[in-house]
Amino acid sequence: MGLPFSLILTDIEVFTVYENGQIAHAKSGFFTPFAERSFHPTHKINLVRVQLPAGEKATIYTKSKSERNGLPPNFTADLIQLDRFNQNLNHRKQVNGIFIGFVLMILIYNLFLFFSTKDRAFVYYSG
Repeated sequence: MGLPFSLILTDIEVFTVYENGQIAHAKSGFFTPFAERSFHPTHKINLVRVQLPAGEKATIYTKSKSERNGLPPNFTADLIQLDRFNQNLNHRKQVNGIFIGFVLMILIYNLFLFFSTKDRAFVYYSG
């Protein structure tokens, strides 16, 4: 399971206490270096990976801090399955790829028009 948090939070620690007394610790946050994070998705997000065994109860404690002066702290947390997170991430990547492809197509078209007509206006449209 994944536990995404708001990007306003700069330092997040999550402690999961299982029924058998075992404690798991995970760290994330906007200013936390990737080497110190417990989960490394390819997307810039405050995401903490939490292992929840089926049929067992677990208590999740969070410790968060926001060092952004201009923004009020906003604590929102959702529990999502990692396969659903990966599906959403892949969908966003596909949409971004389509958008970037469209922009590149317009750029190449305007460069083609510039070389065909020698009109400098098409260079400005390309840039």
